[in-house]
Amino acid sequence: MGVGPEVGEIPAIVREADGPVRVRAVGERLGLDASVPGRLGPSRARMTRLADRG
Repeated sequence: MGVGPEVGEIPAIVREADGPVRVRAVGERLGLDASVPGRLGPSRARMTRLADRG
């Protein structure tokens, strides 16, 4: 299973934020439809892994 191109975009979005970042806000910036249940789950997991790595 490969990673999507958004994995490289997530750190840039987080760095631009002034404070805590919501997964919904990142998903919207990535062009994901946040109104669809379960659509943000993979992004949430990616953000968690990236945060754990530092």
